[in-house]
Amino acid sequence: IKTGFFKDDPVKAEAAREIASKLVNDLAVAGDRVSLKAFEFGLWEHRSPENSTFTISSSAKDDPNKTSAIADALPKAPKAGSVGGHDLERTVVEIDQSLNGASDAVIVLLLNSAPSQGAPGEKLIGGNDTDFQAVLERWNRVKGTKEGASLEIPYKVLLPNGGSTQAKLSAVIFAPKTFSSVSLSGGSRSELLAGSITNTQSNPPSSDGGFPLWILAIPVLVGLGFLGFRAFSSGGNSGGAWSLGIDGAIPDRFALSSITTGRTIVELVGANYQSNSGEPTSQIRKIPDGTAIARFVRVAGGVKLEGLNGFEVKELNSDTHSGVAIIKTGTVENHDAVLGGNVLNSNGVSREININLSFRLSKDGG
Repeated sequence: IKTGFFKDDPVKAEAAREIASKLVNDLAVAGDRVSLKAFEFGLWEHRSPENSTFTISSSAKDDPNKTSAIADALPKAPKAGSVGGHDLERTVVEIDQSLNGASDAVIVLLLNSAPSQGAPGEKLIGGNDTDFQAVLERWNRVKGTKEGASLEIPYKVLLPNGGSTQAKLSAVIFAPKTFSSVSLSGGSRSELLAGSITNTQSNPPSSDGGFPLWILAIPVLVGLGFLGFRAFSSGGNSGGAWSLGIDGAIPDRFALSSITTGRTIVELVGANYQSNSGEPTSQIRKIPDGTAIARFVRVAGGVKLEGLNGFEVKELNSDTHSGVAIIKTGTVENHDAVLGGNVLNSNGVSREININLSFRLSKDGG
């Protein structure tokens, strides 16, 4: 599970844990081995390996030893010092290395958004990295959406006011091109999951080269996976009709309803800036040429303003800040920020500059 969004969106974090638990509960049978891993810019150890890897002893869907053990071992918080974002390619490389060439596993990554997302101080390895390309020689990345998810998993958030809102998580799935299947004792996987036989043991693996067809059952989560749980606040991830307006920017307005939590809304850049991230940009005349100084990111119930390339938020509405600022919808509409950082003059000398930014979060395009 990606944990970079856990702090900013605890509701979606709970959804990720619920879906991971449901995935194991609905698809795992006796003899299956489940490893629960947390990742951001690569794997990080949220628990010791011996306390985050389980061999399933019962196929029964309501077996408490299966359901409670998995739920307890899932990550509950982001990595210490997390700056958000994730590197999917680096994570898959590290998982592949941890498997030591095993070909009897399936990798399922749960994320708030499938594409890798950079963050200050973190460098993405990219899809052309030689180690990642080597992984793709041995593993199939199950295709799905154009954004790179193998499938989108929807769920429903129940709000304190009695209403609800829809949200979704992404799943990215990798399966070995040559799969060493496990011959199950006592029936097929579907028979075991139906409850006709429980507490069976699996036989040793046999390499038959067959594709793990059971992963095709995962899309059932799309139809059945509307997980209802109580939101911590009415903010949720609904987006509604809120929009972000930035004074003096081109373009100057961005709808929030189509932006999922954790995704970049826009990067603030100067003229002649060449983006390598593929994220949307908005040009502001007072930003130095060829420079990106900040970005707005969607978070639960509002937006986050964070600096890029050494810039940081120094003030928001006359209050001192350091690094990032969270701005909630439904509070004050107009906001003023000061972003500070260093730029190089044409003679190569660094100088510190402050840039004033005015923006607003308004409803119905106001």
